[in-house]
Amino acid sequence: MRNKYYSIEYEEYVGVRLKNSVDEDLKKKIKMKGKMLKFLEFDVAPEIVDPKHPKEQPMRQPEYRLLAIAEKLRRIEARRQEAKS
Repeated sequence: MRNKYYSIEYEEYVGVRLKNSVDEDLKKKIKMKGKMLKFLEFDVAPEIVDPKHPKEQPMRQPEYRLLAIAEKLRRIEARRQEAKS
């Protein structure tokens, strides 16, 4: 009787854990879908329509990427300042 009780408890635990894992995966997929659509729209599609590489022009830098780079550099500088203090 004791083994049966533990196996049921374990199955319930694993079931809850698997459900949480599926929910987390779904949230990650939804988050990634938005990022992928933005990447396709602002990076890949313009390059397909008007490629810059054969013309030896500089790489495209969409506004969202420039903002992300500036934010990252700001955070790095803030950490450096904090480390000096």
